[in-house]
Parts: sequence; C-alpha cells; structure tokens
Amino acid sequence: MKRFYLATMAFCVLFWSLSGCRLDGETSMPSDPSMPDTVKTETSGGDPESAGNIGNDDDDTGDTGNSNTGNSDTGNSDTGNSDTGNTGNGNTGNGNTGNGNTGIADGGKGSYAAPKMLINELRTEARASSIEYVEFKMLSDGNLGGIKAVIYRSNAKTPFEFEFPATEVGKGEYVVLYLRTADKNGQPYPEESPGALSFRIPGNGSWLNKSSTVYVEDRDGGILSAVMLFDGPETAWEGPSKGHFADVAKFLFERGAWKSSDGRPATPADAVQTSGIGNALTRSVSRDESVADTNTAADWYVTVTGGATPGLPNNPKRLP
Repeated sequence: MKRFYLATMAFCVLFWSLSGCRLDGETSMPSDPSMPDTVKTETSGGDPESAGNIGNDDDDTGDTGNSNTGNSDTGNSDTGNSDTGNTGNGNTGNGNTGNGNTGIADGGKGSYAAPKMLINELRTEARASSIEYVEFKMLSDGNLGGIKAVIYRSNAKTPFEFEFPATEVGKGEYVVLYLRTADKNGQPYPEESPGALSFRIPGNGSWLNKSSTVYVEDRDGGILSAVMLFDGPETAWEGPSKGHFADVAKFLFERGAWKSSDGRPATPADAVQTSGIGNALTRSVSRDESVADTNTAADWYVTVTGGATPGLPNNPKRLP
C-alpha cells in the first residue's frame, strides 16, 4: 500500500509539472513567441481600443495633440481634439508656419475673413536712407493670413511674391510692405512708419521699379487690387525687358482688376506714368483716396518732392 501511495504521489507531481498547474490555485500560461512582450490595452479614463493608439506606429503617429493622441475617448470628449488640438499639425508647426497660414485651418481658407483692401501707395526708388515699399489701405476688418502681394518688374519675367502672415487688421488701417531689410553693406534701413503695421522683405533684393505691376491675390486666387506702372517711350508691351507685361495685362483684365480707360486690356499708355519720379526718394505713386476705385490709371498720381507718406494718408499734392 505504501508503495502504491508513493507511486500515486509521484504521478500527481509529474502531472502538475507537465500541465502547468500551480499549487496556489493560479494558472500560468506558457508564453507565446508570436505575441509582443508588452501589450498595453488600458489607460486612465479610456477604453482599450482608443488607448491602443497612444504611442503606436500607425498613420496618426506624429499628430500629437489631435487625431488619436490626446483625444478619441482618452480622458476627454471634445476638449483636446476637434478644433482644439490641431495645433501641432495641420498648418501650424509645418512648412506654412510664418508665411501666412499659421493658425488658419484648411490651408488658410475659411477660418478668417480676408479684408477688402487696396494698393494705396508705392515708392520705386531706394538709397541708403530709404527703400522701396508698397502700402495697402484696409477697407474692412479682417485677417491678412494667406493673402499674397505679387510684383512683376521690368527685366524680370518671374514675379516676386510675399505671403502675409496671419495678422488681424482693421478698417482704415494702413499696412506697409518694405521691400528690403538692409543695404548692400548690411546696414539696416531706418523705420519710416513707426505708427503703422509693417512687414519687411529680408535682404537687399530689388523687387520694384518704375515699370512694374503689383497686385494682391486673396486665398482663393481672386484679385483684390492691382496697379500697373510704366516708364518709357514704348506704345506696346514688347522687348525682352517689358514684353512679359502683355500677359500680365491680359490676366488682370480678365480678372476685372486693371483696364484701359475705354475698357480694354491695358497697353503701356494705360499704366500709371512714372517718368516724373526720376531718382527722387521722397516722391511716390499715390492713389487718389478721395475718389472711388476704377481699376485704371485715372486713380493715381505722382506726388511732389517730399510727398511720400508710408503708413499715413496720401499727400494730395501732385507733381505738375
């Protein structure tokens, strides 16, 4: 009997060791080599399916602050996702930061109303003390984000473009875009409009001269304002330095942004004549702010010497 008992006990011990049973009543499952070492399926305040997206490697990785991380069902509902939580993806924190789409959802469309605005004054000359600029007058409140200033000049078929950063503006406000930052020696140009909102183009490039076209393009490609300047004896857009203005004039005419006095695509005679500026730094091409915009040269004049007024209402004194 004793031998039978010992044999039975030995058999039981062997059975327990092979079956994985533990003497304390807990079941220990053998590890499966196809399973990951650690699987997190829970997080505070959330369910397993939502929590599994935190720190994963799916298409939402890198969208910290939106999508699955910081929203879904984990500890929130609408807070931290939807509109709040798009910071860190979308347009903020990527290639659009600082160029006009910062903080503007949908690529700069729809979140802020673009202001109605006009090109109001231009200076085409630059020296050590003063630089070229384009001034804009706001006709309504709005946000400049995503709006572009486009400049074609003679001897340059490729336009220069500046995209405004997201900036709130008010009706009646003057905004100045200075087209240089420092002279050829690296010396910064002085501030000429301390009371106005202004932007500066880095470097010392020459983007505007007396034969130029400037227009403002909204976020959807519409033209908000335009002006064509011309200095020369030509009666047609021709030659290697100015021939490209023919296409620009046609484009602006088709968009309803610039035309001749009799309603045709503009020729050089239909542009604002700038020969009177000469090399004067303190003369500017100014809009007549007392009349309605007609999208023609009749809206413009060249001021007298000392008539440039960046960031302020235009000087009404005209060059004879």
